[in-house]
Amino acid sequence: EHGSAIYGFEFDPGILDAIGDPCVLEEPEEEEPFDPEAYIQSLQDEGSINRWMARSLKRSLKYRSPRSLLWKISILVRWGRLTEEQAQPLIDAVSSNTTSKEPRNRCNRYRRTRR
Repeated sequence: EHGSAIYGFEFDPGILDAIGDPCVLEEPEEEEPFDPEAYIQSLQDEGSINRWMARSLKRSLKYRSPRSLLWKISILVRWGRLTEEQAQPLIDAVSSNTTSKEPRNRCNRYRRTRR
């Protein structure tokens, strides 16, 4: 049988069960976007940080102050309030958002007054 042998090896149809059929495309799972504010709230709810710390982190998010937020996260890790694993999602969220931000209005206002 010419169709069941590939280069002298017998084709085993059960191999597709083991590795999956490469001809069947699976729909990619949609990831929910990361919500840093909800994540901070969950850290507060589980008791890792208190209400004051959560409010301070959320304020840095609200005013889009990534440097301040990273500073606060690093302090919480140093204090032992957050583990590195707990801090990493916030660091990733801040890092991914800082590259796409436009210059802050304060800088534009400064330039206008200096002209």
